Order: sequence, then C-alpha cells, then structure tokens
Amino acid sequence: MKEKEKLSITERFALKYLINKSQKRPVAADEWFILNTFERNAIRNTKIRLYFMSGLLGVLGVLAYYLPVHYFPHWFPKNALFVLNGKYELPVVANVYSLILGIVEVLVLTLLNLNAVHQIAVACGYPDTDDPLYDRYIAALAEAGLEKKDKRVLHLGLNPLQNVPKIWIILVTVFNFLKAMMSNLLIKFIISRYLGRAVMRLYLNLISAPIYAFWNIMAASKVIQEAKIRIMSPRLIEKMIEYLANGFREDPLFRTHLYDILQLMTMCARRFHYTHYMFAQALLEKFEIPEKEKHLWNGDEYELFGKLPVRIQHAYSFLLAFGFMIDGQFGYKEEKMLKALFEAGFSPFSAEKVWEWEKSYREGYGMSAFFTLMDTTLFPPETE
Repeated sequence: MKEKEKLSITERFALKYLINKSQKRPVAADEWFILNTFERNAIRNTKIRLYFMSGLLGVLGVLAYYLPVHYFPHWFPKNALFVLNGKYELPVVANVYSLILGIVEVLVLTLLNLNAVHQIAVACGYPDTDDPLYDRYIAALAEAGLEKKDKRVLHLGLNPLQNVPKIWIILVTVFNFLKAMMSNLLIKFIISRYLGRAVMRLYLNLISAPIYAFWNIMAASKVIQEAKIRIMSPRLIEKMIEYLANGFREDPLFRTHLYDILQLMTMCARRFHYTHYMFAQALLEKFEIPEKEKHLWNGDEYELFGKLPVRIQHAYSFLLAFGFMIDGQFGYKEEKMLKALFEAGFSPFSAEKVWEWEKSYREGYGMSAFFTLMDTTLFPPETE
C-alpha cells in the first residue's frame, strides 16, 4: 500500500471507509477468482442498484440546475464585465451554482461507487483480514471505487505509452475529461438544427438529463468490472508466477528477455492497470531481476521470438496472453499480436482461444483451460 503521507484526501477517505466496512467480512467460500451462484447474484444486484442510482443522479443533477435557472431567473443575476469599451454579461451565480452541484454529484457518486465495491467484496469474502497482503488488496479496492488509474508500472521502468505522440495523449485525455459535455453539445446541436424553434429552450436543455445519466452508468459499469478484476486477479497472478518460476527460474535466456516481453505487453495494451503492475513486479521479484528506472524497447517481437528456442517462445506467448487477459480488457490490438505470433509458429494457441479464456475469467469461471494447456505445453510428462 502507498505510504499514508502520499495519499490524497479522497484516497484516505476511501481507505478508511473500506477498512471500517471490512471488519465483519466473511471468509471466501472458494477461490476468489471463482464466482459461485451467491456471488454472481450479489454482484448482479449490486450492479443494478449502482446503475439505477448513478443514472438517477445524472438526471437529478440536470433538473436541479436547469429548472431553477429557467423558472427563477431572478435568483441568478448576470454580472456586467467591461472589457475594451465592451460590456459583457457573465452568469457568475449560475456558474457557481453549477460548480456546487457538480461537486455534490461527484461526492455522492464516489460514495455510491465505494459502497458498491464494498458490497461486491463482502459477497466474495475479499480480502481476508488475516491475509499478509490485506493492506495492498484493500488499497486496490479503494482505487477501483475512486476510478483511479494505477500508474505504478512506471516505477518498474515500463511505459505503456512509449512511442505514442504527446499530442495524441493530450487529445485523448481532453476527450475523456469532456466527453459528457461534448456529447451533450452535439446532441443539442443536432436536435435544434432539425427541430429549430419548435423546441423550447428548457426542453432542449433537459435533453442533457439522459446524456449525463448514460455517462454516469458507463462509469459505474467500469467500477463494477474493476472491482471484480481486482478481486479475481491476485490469486491467478500468484499461480502464473509459480508456473513460470518452476520452469524457467534457472533459465538465463528466459531471464535475459523478460523485461523486453513485459514492455511489449504494456505497449501493446496501451493502458495503465493495477494487474499489469502486480504481474510485472511479482515476476521481476521472483526471478530476482533488478527493477529499472526506464526500460526502452524498440525491437521487433518477431525477430526476437525467431531467435529463441521453441519452449521459451511458447512461455513468452503464454506470458503475453496472461497479461492481456488479467486486466479484463483483451482487445483488438492484443488479438492482432497473438494472432501474428500464432501464424508465425511462435505460439501454441490461437487468438480465438484467448477470447474464450478471457471470457471465462471475466465471468468468474477462472482460467483452468489456460493453465491446463500451459501445463501440457511447457511441462509435458516425461516418457520412458
């Protein structure tokens, strides 16, 4: 867990909230990465409640702003501003009121998210208060509730955004920050263009309600998914580390290119995630490889794989697939890379197989098929 002096106020609050709530947490009935019927029902019910409350809050936020502004305009006088002999009227009171509403909505959404994370954790019996890694696990849940990206992978010298133009990063950041407002303006523009004056100003503004409700629900879905991933992933990461350590800990060639493969994993995923840091950090620690401040790799993965023995090719393929699946966000870029490795003969499984494994993992059935194939491929039984 982070040192307390480095925690923000919201992180301190989230940690305290979850720790206080965790005192009566039951022990998990099964492995954390396996969701039984009770856990599935609890997660589904928690998800429905969070979606409803988040969407409702988005609607109420719009109504709480536009109805008073429309029906009681004298409550929101405009202030005159004189600039270069020009007079401009600024809705200062309305803007302050909007800011206050926005802060209240964020606070309420945060409480709703944290409560949902807590309910899911309770249903899954996670984490065990006697677990030596309890602090780490509870901190990860707090980050999930706060929708906070885990950028600690940078501390290992691994950068998912290596070679990405800074202007693209800025544009994506701005879009993610303003996407609700931009989509709201776009919908208003389209409707006003086609309906014109037939739509009253108030009704046009109230169109914002379902838009903000939609984005609140989308954010809530990410919180639910992230909470599940942060509960299911730790034991699977431990299992994967043991598999690789048992077969390759003494293999100097595997250790030589491990940093390159981890950088390749993060670069292909192009995202910061808790599981990527946990997986990479545990691997480097297990294989006793010193952490770097910065690891740049601009090589060609196919050239690298082509120089390696088949067994290490397969091991790295499993490593990449696991890294792509463990954060629950296996996508087109990752599929494209694994498909190319398979077609080049470097990987013993197809990208379609990875989709099946990842679906099983996300739905709470574990990765038994993945580990079975890995076991038979990398550790075949000895023949007499």
